[in-house]
Amino acid sequence: IQLKAGEKLALDGILISEVASFNTSALTGESKPDTKREGEAVFAGMINLGNLSNIKVTASFKDSKLSKILEL
Repeated sequence: IQLKAGEKLALDGILISEVASFNTSALTGESKPDTKREGEAVFAGMINLGNLSNIKVTASFKDSKLSKILEL
């Protein structure tokens, strides 16, 4: 999937773009942006802070980290 700047990632996956910066505060409580590199895992709930990013989806929403957090 493609994630534009400011969009929230809906599903867990692997970053296939070279590099991307995400706001992970919804998942971790950390306010500092998290930079991910190609091949690293990205999770539902992260907000893309940079340019267009490409992500390969690896799990359905019911199996995502965000879904598991919401269940708790």
